[in-house]
Amino acid sequence: MPFSFSTLHPTLYPNLTHPGTTHSLPLLLLRLEGTTLFLSSIYLYHRLQRWHLASSAYASSPSQPTTLTKSTTATSPSTAPKVSASNPLSWTRFGILLLAPDLGMVGFLRDSRWGSWIYNLVHCEIFPLVLVSTLLSDVLDLRSLTGGEAKRDDDIVAEGSGARVLGLRKGTWAAWMGVGITWLAHIGMDRMIGAGLKYETGFGHTHLGVM
Repeated sequence: MPFSFSTLHPTLYPNLTHPGTTHSLPLLLLRLEGTTLFLSSIYLYHRLQRWHLASSAYASSPSQPTTLTKSTTATSPSTAPKVSASNPLSWTRFGILLLAPDLGMVGFLRDSRWGSWIYNLVHCEIFPLVLVSTLLSDVLDLRSLTGGEAKRDDDIVAEGSGARVLGLRKGTWAAWMGVGITWLAHIGMDRMIGAGLKYETGFGHTHLGVM
């Protein structure tokens, strides 16, 4: 007989079964959703890198046109600006931040109840989506006000209402956007491999089944 959460608590877990015994369409769609979120976040992070490099180049040469053209973005790998490890949007920092949400597992050292609450708080999409959407709204507002010009990072923080609400310092807009995108990438990666939100009954009991 396959394992069922309903044997633990029929009210809370009426329909969850071991993923190895039930290949349901909802489970497959949830994993596909995670895969899409993960790959989309990596692409967005790459595009954010290119935008940040272009805005930094404009900051050092303000006499250059501010509108991003095809010649600006379609540079070859040999001529494209390099992203150093000290850059706030480097792939090294992406890798570190990608694993950071798993620090939420430390709560399980105390008990499953604390562990599940802390883990779920940092593994739900609510907080990174609020962060990314708030910062993205600043860009959309500014582009509509400036006729599509590429804006410097400092300008967005200085003029964007969302960045002011979040209390961001000048020059940190792109870095915080990178944090939000990487956070979403981690959540997508977890969903992709079947690591879902945790129930209080144990670390391996997730909304995607039993790990």
